Amino acid sequence: AKAAITCDCPYSAYLKAVIAAREGDAAAVIFILCSLVFLKGQFSQLFSVFTIGMLLTVILIVVGAGLLICTLSTVVTVNKLVGLDKAELYI
Repeated sequence: AKAAITCDCPYSAYLKAVIAAREGDAAAVIFILCSLVFLKGQFSQLFSVFTIGMLLTVILIVVGAGLLICTLSTVVTVNKLVGLDKAELYI
């Protein structure tokens, strides 16, 4: 049986979450790059109008906007829940 690596440091849950997020980021980047390669093969005229750099810039803006929306909604929700009493929280 393979032994699991454990860590009792106070930041271990945080580090696991960060590592999981980076794995998701890497998967998303790979997916986006594969999509661009597929699009270049299927829709070559698209790349005669737009450069790869321009398409990557648009993708980065869309991803950045998504991250901003998620961050703002999380901050608003957490601040709202933190301000509630225990009795109000379970209503």
